[in-house]
Amino acid sequence: MRSKKLNIVISVIPFLLIVVIWSLIPLTKWSNPFILPDLTSILTHLGDAIRTKTFWLDIESSLVRVLTAFLLSAAIAIPFGLLASFSLTFSRVVEPLSEFIRYLPVPAFVPLFIMWFGLNDWFMIATIFTGTAFQLILMVSDIGREVDPDYYASDNTLGAKLRQIYNKILWPAALPQVVNACRIAIGWAWTYLIVAEIANSGNEAHGLGFRILESMRVAQTYKIFSGIMVIGLIGILTDQVFRLIHRLSFRWIQ
Repeated sequence: MRSKKLNIVISVIPFLLIVVIWSLIPLTKWSNPFILPDLTSILTHLGDAIRTKTFWLDIESSLVRVLTAFLLSAAIAIPFGLLASFSLTFSRVVEPLSEFIRYLPVPAFVPLFIMWFGLNDWFMIATIFTGTAFQLILMVSDIGREVDPDYYASDNTLGAKLRQIYNKILWPAALPQVVNACRIAIGWAWTYLIVAEIANSGNEAHGLGFRILESMRVAQTYKIFSGIMVIGLIGILTDQVFRLIHRLSFRWIQ
Protein backbone atom coordinates (compact mmCIF):
# COMPACT_ATOMS: atom_id res chain seq x y z
CA MET A 1 0.00 0.00 0.00
CA ARG A 2 1.12 3.54 -0.72
CA SER A 3 2.18 5.64 2.26
CA LYS A 4 -0.05 8.44 3.56
CA LYS A 5 2.55 11.04 2.59
CA LEU A 6 2.55 9.84 -1.01
CA ASN A 7 -1.24 9.95 -1.12
CA ILE A 8 -1.17 13.53 0.16
CA VAL A 9 1.39 14.53 -2.48
CA ILE A 10 -0.70 12.98 -5.25
CA SER A 11 -3.81 14.80 -3.97
CA VAL A 12 -1.99 18.15 -3.89
CA ILE A 13 -0.56 17.89 -7.44
CA PRO A 14 -3.80 18.95 -9.26
CA PHE A 15 -4.06 22.07 -7.07
CA LEU A 16 -0.42 22.95 -7.76
CA LEU A 17 -0.99 22.58 -11.50
CA ILE A 18 -3.97 24.94 -11.32
CA VAL A 19 -1.87 27.49 -9.39
CA VAL A 20 0.99 27.27 -11.92
CA ILE A 21 -1.30 27.63 -14.95
CA TRP A 22 -3.26 30.44 -13.28
CA SER A 23 0.00 32.26 -12.47
CA LEU A 24 1.18 32.01 -16.08
CA ILE A 25 -2.04 33.32 -17.67
CA PRO A 26 -1.40 37.00 -16.73
CA LEU A 27 1.88 36.78 -18.66
CA THR A 28 0.07 36.03 -21.92
CA LYS A 29 -1.49 38.51 -24.33
CA TRP A 30 -4.93 36.93 -23.76
CA SER A 31 -4.94 37.96 -20.08
CA ASN A 32 -8.03 39.86 -18.95
CA PRO A 33 -8.19 40.60 -15.17
CA PHE A 34 -11.91 41.34 -15.41
CA ILE A 35 -12.60 37.78 -16.57
CA LEU A 36 -9.80 35.99 -14.70
CA PRO A 37 -8.00 38.09 -12.07
CA ASP A 38 -4.50 37.14 -11.01
CA LEU A 39 -4.02 35.04 -7.89
CA THR A 40 -2.20 37.84 -6.08
CA SER A 41 -5.21 40.16 -6.08
CA ILE A 42 -7.50 37.31 -4.97
CA LEU A 43 -5.24 36.23 -2.11
CA THR A 44 -4.58 39.83 -1.06
CA HIS A 45 -8.30 40.49 -0.79
CA LEU A 46 -8.78 37.23 1.07
CA GLY A 47 -6.07 38.18 3.55
CA ASP A 48 -7.71 41.57 4.13
CA ALA A 49 -11.20 40.04 4.42
CA ILE A 50 -10.13 37.53 7.09
CA ARG A 51 -9.39 40.45 9.42
CA THR A 52 -12.93 41.84 9.15
CA LYS A 53 -15.99 40.97 11.23
CA THR A 54 -18.17 40.79 8.11
CA PHE A 55 -16.14 37.89 6.69
CA TRP A 56 -16.69 35.70 9.75
CA LEU A 57 -20.32 36.75 10.03
CA ASP A 58 -20.87 35.62 6.42
CA ILE A 59 -19.28 32.25 7.16
CA GLU A 60 -21.29 31.83 10.37
CA SER A 61 -24.56 32.69 8.61
CA SER A 62 -23.90 30.24 5.78
CA LEU A 63 -22.79 27.45 8.12
CA VAL A 64 -25.89 27.79 10.32
CA ARG A 65 -28.18 27.58 7.28
CA VAL A 66 -26.37 24.59 5.79
CA LEU A 67 -26.14 22.62 9.03
CA THR A 68 -29.76 23.31 10.02
CA ALA A 69 -31.10 22.22 6.63
CA PHE A 70 -28.74 19.24 6.45
CA LEU A 71 -29.66 17.97 9.92
CA LEU A 72 -33.37 18.29 9.11
CA SER A 73 -32.79 16.42 5.84
CA ALA A 74 -30.81 13.64 7.51
CA ALA A 75 -33.32 13.30 10.36
CA ILE A 76 -36.09 12.61 7.85
CA ALA A 77 -34.25 11.00 4.92
CA ILE A 78 -32.29 8.35 6.84
CA PRO A 79 -35.22 6.63 8.63
CA PHE A 80 -37.46 7.04 5.57
CA GLY A 81 -34.80 5.60 3.27
CA LEU A 82 -34.09 2.62 5.52
CA LEU A 83 -37.79 1.88 5.94
CA ALA A 84 -38.24 2.07 2.16
CA SER A 85 -35.46 -0.49 1.73
CA PHE A 86 -37.11 -2.85 4.20
CA SER A 87 -40.82 -2.39 3.53
CA LEU A 88 -42.21 -2.76 0.02
CA THR A 89 -45.38 -0.87 0.98
CA PHE A 90 -43.44 2.07 2.43
CA SER A 91 -41.16 2.03 -0.61
CA ARG A 92 -44.14 2.37 -2.97
CA VAL A 93 -45.34 5.36 -0.95
CA VAL A 94 -42.05 7.23 -0.53
CA GLU A 95 -39.80 6.47 -3.50
CA PRO A 96 -42.03 7.57 -6.43
CA LEU A 97 -42.59 10.94 -4.75
CA SER A 98 -38.88 11.31 -3.98
CA GLU A 99 -37.98 10.41 -7.57
CA PHE A 100 -40.45 13.01 -8.86
CA ILE A 101 -39.23 15.82 -6.59
CA ARG A 102 -35.53 15.18 -7.11
CA TYR A 103 -35.90 15.87 -10.84
CA LEU A 104 -37.58 19.22 -10.25
CA PRO A 105 -35.30 22.29 -10.53
CA VAL A 106 -34.81 23.50 -6.97
CA PRO A 107 -34.17 27.16 -7.99
CA ALA A 108 -37.74 27.21 -9.35
CA PHE A 109 -39.00 26.76 -5.77
CA VAL A 110 -37.12 29.81 -4.48
CA PRO A 111 -39.86 32.36 -5.42
CA LEU A 112 -42.45 30.14 -3.74
CA PHE A 113 -40.38 29.76 -0.59
CA ILE A 114 -39.86 33.53 -0.44
CA MET A 115 -43.63 34.02 -0.70
CA TRP A 116 -44.30 31.38 1.97
CA PHE A 117 -41.52 32.16 4.48
CA GLY A 118 -40.41 35.68 3.57
CA LEU A 119 -36.85 36.92 2.98
CA ASN A 120 -35.28 35.18 5.95
CA ASP A 121 -33.24 32.12 6.86
CA TRP A 122 -36.22 29.76 6.62
CA PHE A 123 -36.73 30.18 2.89
CA MET A 124 -33.04 29.34 2.40
CA ILE A 125 -33.25 26.34 4.73
CA ALA A 126 -36.33 25.14 2.82
CA THR A 127 -34.41 25.47 -0.46
CA ILE A 128 -31.48 23.43 0.83
CA PHE A 129 -33.82 20.84 2.39
CA THR A 130 -35.69 20.35 -0.91
CA GLY A 131 -32.43 19.89 -2.79
CA THR A 132 -30.95 17.32 -0.39
CA ALA A 133 -33.62 15.38 1.52
CA PHE A 134 -35.29 13.55 -1.36
CA GLN A 135 -32.04 12.55 -3.03
CA LEU A 136 -30.74 11.32 0.32
CA ILE A 137 -33.86 9.20 0.83
CA LEU A 138 -33.16 7.36 -2.43
CA MET A 139 -29.47 6.91 -1.66
CA VAL A 140 -30.19 5.50 1.80
CA SER A 141 -32.87 3.14 0.46
CA ASP A 142 -30.36 1.74 -2.03
CA ILE A 143 -27.83 1.31 0.78
CA GLY A 144 -30.41 -0.56 2.88
CA ARG A 145 -31.14 -2.97 0.03
CA GLU A 146 -27.45 -3.93 -0.09
CA VAL A 147 -27.61 -5.41 3.43
CA ASP A 148 -27.20 -9.18 3.24
CA PRO A 149 -30.72 -10.77 3.16
CA ASP A 150 -29.37 -13.72 5.16
CA TYR A 151 -29.27 -11.44 8.21
CA TYR A 152 -33.03 -10.96 7.97
CA ALA A 153 -33.66 -14.64 7.32
CA SER A 154 -31.79 -15.75 10.42
CA ASP A 155 -33.60 -13.28 12.66
CA ASN A 156 -37.00 -14.12 11.18
CA THR A 157 -36.30 -17.75 11.96
CA LEU A 158 -35.56 -16.75 15.56
CA GLY A 159 -38.84 -14.83 15.74
CA ALA A 160 -37.47 -11.28 15.80
CA LYS A 161 -39.98 -8.43 15.50
CA LEU A 162 -39.79 -5.82 12.72
CA ARG A 163 -38.59 -3.13 15.12
CA GLN A 164 -35.85 -5.44 16.38
CA ILE A 165 -34.74 -6.24 12.85
CA TYR A 166 -34.63 -2.52 12.01
CA ASN A 167 -32.70 -1.56 15.16
CA LYS A 168 -30.44 -4.58 15.51
CA ILE A 169 -29.67 -5.47 11.87
CA LEU A 170 -30.63 -2.89 9.25
CA TRP A 171 -29.45 0.23 11.09
CA PRO A 172 -25.99 -1.07 12.21
CA ALA A 173 -25.30 -2.79 8.87
CA ALA A 174 -26.22 0.26 6.77
CA LEU A 175 -24.74 2.98 8.99
CA PRO A 176 -21.18 3.09 7.53
CA GLN A 177 -22.50 3.71 4.01
CA VAL A 178 -25.16 6.08 5.33
CA VAL A 179 -22.38 8.27 6.74
CA ASN A 180 -20.76 8.30 3.30
CA ALA A 181 -24.09 9.25 1.73
CA CYS A 182 -24.39 12.14 4.20
CA ARG A 183 -20.89 13.28 3.21
CA ILE A 184 -22.08 13.56 -0.38
CA ALA A 185 -25.40 15.15 0.56
CA ILE A 186 -23.81 18.01 2.51
CA GLY A 187 -21.99 18.95 -0.70
CA TRP A 188 -25.38 19.37 -2.38
CA ALA A 189 -26.45 21.45 0.61
CA TRP A 190 -23.68 23.96 -0.07
CA THR A 191 -24.68 24.15 -3.74
CA TYR A 192 -28.29 24.99 -2.93
CA LEU A 193 -27.24 27.37 -0.16
CA ILE A 194 -25.52 29.59 -2.73
CA VAL A 195 -28.63 29.48 -4.94
CA ALA A 196 -30.74 30.62 -1.98
CA GLU A 197 -28.33 33.26 -0.69
CA ILE A 198 -28.02 34.85 -4.12
CA ALA A 199 -31.80 35.31 -4.05
CA ASN A 200 -31.58 36.89 -0.60
CA SER A 201 -30.86 40.51 -1.52
CA GLY A 202 -31.91 42.30 1.66
CA ASN A 203 -29.95 45.31 2.84
CA GLU A 204 -28.73 43.50 5.97
CA ALA A 205 -28.16 40.14 4.30
CA HIS A 206 -25.16 38.03 5.25
CA GLY A 207 -23.71 34.88 3.73
CA LEU A 208 -21.04 33.81 1.29
CA GLY A 209 -23.51 33.54 -1.61
CA PHE A 210 -24.87 37.03 -0.99
CA ARG A 211 -21.32 38.42 -0.83
CA ILE A 212 -20.56 36.84 -4.22
CA LEU A 213 -23.67 38.44 -5.71
CA GLU A 214 -22.71 41.80 -4.18
CA SER A 215 -19.26 41.54 -5.80
CA MET A 216 -20.83 40.80 -9.18
CA ARG A 217 -22.97 43.95 -8.95
CA VAL A 218 -19.86 46.13 -8.63
CA ALA A 219 -17.86 44.04 -11.16
CA GLN A 220 -15.20 42.97 -8.64
CA THR A 221 -14.27 39.60 -10.08
CA TYR A 222 -11.43 38.98 -7.65
CA LYS A 223 -13.91 39.11 -4.75
CA ILE A 224 -16.13 36.55 -6.51
CA PHE A 225 -13.19 34.17 -6.79
CA SER A 226 -12.30 34.80 -3.14
CA GLY A 227 -15.81 33.75 -2.10
CA ILE A 228 -15.65 30.66 -4.29
CA MET A 229 -12.30 29.69 -2.75
CA VAL A 230 -13.66 30.07 0.80
CA ILE A 231 -16.64 27.83 -0.03
CA GLY A 232 -14.28 25.25 -1.55
CA LEU A 233 -12.04 25.28 1.54
CA ILE A 234 -15.03 24.86 3.86
CA GLY A 235 -16.21 22.01 1.64
CA ILE A 236 -12.85 20.24 1.90
CA LEU A 237 -12.82 20.65 5.68
CA THR A 238 -16.38 19.32 5.94
CA ASP A 239 -15.49 16.33 3.78
CA GLN A 240 -12.48 15.55 5.96
CA VAL A 241 -14.61 15.76 9.11
CA PHE A 242 -16.99 13.14 7.68
CA ARG A 243 -14.07 10.94 6.65
CA LEU A 244 -12.61 11.21 10.16
CA ILE A 245 -15.96 10.33 11.75
CA HIS A 246 -16.24 7.33 9.43
CA ARG A 247 -12.69 6.19 10.17
CA LEU A 248 -13.03 6.52 13.95
CA SER A 249 -16.53 5.04 14.16
CA PHE A 250 -16.04 2.06 11.86
CA ARG A 251 -12.48 0.91 12.46
CA TRP A 252 -13.51 -2.67 11.64
CA ILE A 253 -14.06 -1.66 8.00
CA GLN A 254 -10.48 -0.40 7.53
